[in-house]
Amino acid sequence: DETFMDVPAEVLITSMRSHQKYFSLLRADGSLAPRFVVISNMVAGDGGQAVVAGNQRVLRARLSDAKFFWDTDRRHRLDSRLDKLAERTFYASLGTVRDKADRIAALAAHITGWHMLGTSNGPSTQDIEAYMASSGKPVSITVGAGTGSWEYYHSGVYNGCKDGEEDHMINIVGWDNEGTSFDSNGNLPPGKGVWILRNSWGTSWGDGGFMRTKMTDAKGVRCNAVAKEASYFDFDD
Repeated sequence: DETFMDVPAEVLITSMRSHQKYFSLLRADGSLAPRFVVISNMVAGDGGQAVVAGNQRVLRARLSDAKFFWDTDRRHRLDSRLDKLAERTFYASLGTVRDKADRIAALAAHITGWHMLGTSNGPSTQDIEAYMASSGKPVSITVGAGTGSWEYYHSGVYNGCKDGEEDHMINIVGWDNEGTSFDSNGNLPPGKGVWILRNSWGTSWGDGGFMRTKMTDAKGVRCNAVAKEASYFDFDD
């Protein structure tokens, strides 16, 4: 339906893929086409006409919702919403979301460069430790904080490793290789090694704002996707 084609492609594709499990289609020039593919595991007596009509009706409702919210959001500039952030608490000891945004803006003004560690497959343990040892600076990493009991950590070494989606960033400030050595890929044996992390949630979280977590589980999978991606920043003087 061409009615929906002025909505960003990302919004339409999300509605099709995440809500209905449909396949979106592209035109020859790479732009989104007003078509979709649906898979049905039944043999329809009418050649699939009712199935097609039913799915078109359902998707039209989904896209109507998406278009409504898109059009509604566009009535207000993003900067007009800044004051609303002051009405939402970020973390009890760290103020509001507006306070957080202001802190990030002040910090970002001094960033002059940004670099990823490792290869396209992510950094090795050795990559991270070597950079920190030579620079004396922490490394920013991704982690799956919403998986398992990670966010409820309070002391000791976290070992409730779960393989989850990366949804948070945190700093590595130290490590303990537990007396083990790197393999040829720059990693430690499965289940060995501890990262010392510093969170941004204040001293009321974890062990005074810090956390000790296993690098990997017994199978060598990164504990809660910890350090699946790692980066560091350059700052002006």
